[in-house]
Amino acid sequence: MARNTGFDYDEYVEAFNRGDDDALVDGFFAEDVFFAGNSMTLQGREELRAFLHNAHNGVRETLRHQAIAREDNELAVEVDMDFHATDDRPDFVFGPLRAGEHMTVKFFCFYQLSGDKISSLKTATWAPNREVTVPPTSFTTGTLGKRTYLNYVLAFNSQDTDGFLQFYDDEIQVKLPSFDEPLHGKAAVKRFYENMYHTVHEEIDVRSVILDEGGIAADVVCRFTAVDDAHDFVLGPLLTGESYEADMFVHYALRNGKINRVSVARRSEVRHIGN
Repeated sequence: MARNTGFDYDEYVEAFNRGDDDALVDGFFAEDVFFAGNSMTLQGREELRAFLHNAHNGVRETLRHQAIAREDNELAVEVDMDFHATDDRPDFVFGPLRAGEHMTVKFFCFYQLSGDKISSLKTATWAPNREVTVPPTSFTTGTLGKRTYLNYVLAFNSQDTDGFLQFYDDEIQVKLPSFDEPLHGKAAVKRFYENMYHTVHEEIDVRSVILDEGGIAADVVCRFTAVDDAHDFVLGPLLTGESYEADMFVHYALRNGKINRVSVARRSEVRHIGN
């Protein structure tokens, strides 16, 4: 058996975690690829493509490999796969997920390679959340770091204060454009948002994001929607169901992989959206 030198597993993981299923399938899988999972077999790129599109409909999947062994054209990998629901998926293959929920499933994957392409992939899994590592709440570079940021945003959008506080340094400072003084510390951030959530929910729509060792810069749209009448909301009064929306730049400074400062600046006028 000739030794394979064309397939780069690290590049494959980066591509997988970018979330572009078409680019992944076309770039890394042979035309006649064979796939076998616990309950299905697939033949060819198009069947694999259709499967991935369905699996990732409302679910973001992130690959974190735990162990790897390679010999010639064969590759064996133990993977912890994180599934974060961006929409309700009651029919999800590993169990129902509601928007904002997540699970981790341990996969055992055996790849056969042909040149720089995967010709066969066989997988087996354990039950969800059995003997898995927890999804990261510290930021690294590359696609895993961007996925970690999107997981932070998902927790934020779900009003899961305990969830998104895990991504913060203990000495977090949050500088908001409507306030002269920043919020200092996790307790102050938690108190501020939980008080706001009684009447107004905030949601971040990420348009673009860049990340390095020192920080994260994001171009986002923030929407504030009243779940109850909010006559004294800082941006102006809101009746139930009404919203304010604005384009924002957000910079997150990092220390030891955790967010220790958030600075927010508006780049548009605030827009009112009625019922």
